Amino acid sequence: MIFKTICLLTFIIWGVLADEKDSIYCTTDFCEKYPHAGEPPCSVIPPSCNITNSLSGIYLPSPTTCNCCEYCIGYLSEGQACATGKKTTDTPSTICGSGLYCDLDRETCRPISNTPCTKAQAEYDNRRKDGKMGDYEIRPKCDDNGDFVPYHCTPGGICYCVDKEGKRIFGSIANDGKGEYELPCDCSRNHKDMGLVMGRDLRPGEYLRCASNGAYEPLQCLDEKTCICVDEQDGTPAFDGMLPVEIWAIDRNTLSCFDPTKNVKGSFYRRCEEVYMNKSQEISDSKKDYDLVLAYELPNCTPDGNYAPVQEDHKYKFCSTPEGIPLIRLEKKAENKKLRDEMNCKCAMARRLIKSNEKPSCLENGNYNPEQCRRGYCYTVDEDGNQIMSTQ
Repeated sequence: MIFKTICLLTFIIWGVLADEKDSIYCTTDFCEKYPHAGEPPCSVIPPSCNITNSLSGIYLPSPTTCNCCEYCIGYLSEGQACATGKKTTDTPSTICGSGLYCDLDRETCRPISNTPCTKAQAEYDNRRKDGKMGDYEIRPKCDDNGDFVPYHCTPGGICYCVDKEGKRIFGSIANDGKGEYELPCDCSRNHKDMGLVMGRDLRPGEYLRCASNGAYEPLQCLDEKTCICVDEQDGTPAFDGMLPVEIWAIDRNTLSCFDPTKNVKGSFYRRCEEVYMNKSQEISDSKKDYDLVLAYELPNCTPDGNYAPVQEDHKYKFCSTPEGIPLIRLEKKAENKKLRDEMNCKCAMARRLIKSNEKPSCLENGNYNPEQCRRGYCYTVDEDGNQIMSTQ
């Protein structure tokens, strides 16, 4: 038996050594001697990639063994010939640049023009050309793929997060000219997409929490127990050398992302989240004993765990601060039904964010007054405070 075991181990060791002999190790020496027998030579870097700006091309890992070669995809300009995906012996070294796509029929780069954002830009440009542009209208901004950039700002008002189609989502700050840098909205966009996949609004505790500006909060707790630090941009775990901890152990010594100005030692969930989850548990427990459970009202929480702007109880529908303090209340009476049904509190929230004395005019339900006046100029706005037509 022992002899058989020794023979087996010897066979395995020789097998491993043989495999190692034939294996490829990605070392500096290996790449210095590249290309090896049977390997293709390094491709020529497109001239545009040598231009030192982000609009000339993008460097990527090389498709060669061990990534030994420099590899860059150059950006093409409008009208230049492009690869359409047909079978070819050559690996494409260029792609259409920002805001362009490869027309399959013409095999040239053309401007992206069929997305909601590019269509909105074209409409804006046409109205401006015809002299029908309002003083406070803003030209839509599109990203490289023709979608809306994550943020939108109103002059003298606020900046807020939008989805790829330009619809407002969670996340807002005062417009101090830094919306592009202080409103990343990655978490907010992913939260919206997850809700679409689920087919319903996400409940507190089901998602990574967002910050008020739409980014990921650095400190996250999963399944009501495990707490970790994550990247603020994409929510991936931060490999900072610290192990996950339970909620009761949260502090600056156990998690590097703990911020005493924002986080509470040994606590994670905010008031709205706690109320929602506690009441949900009460409802679940009650259903074990009763077929029908009534008189429970769950709060509306935003992705940052705070109270949503619109709340209601058995007597009132009201605009709320993030802490749950009522700002504007409408009693549930028949004469208030239209105001209550249309209540979004966006104007009331904007007034809280704007630091200057120049604040928007609100209706009694906290919505924007459709007729706004600023610096002697009056105009009409939509529900988010954006000018939609001039009414001097």
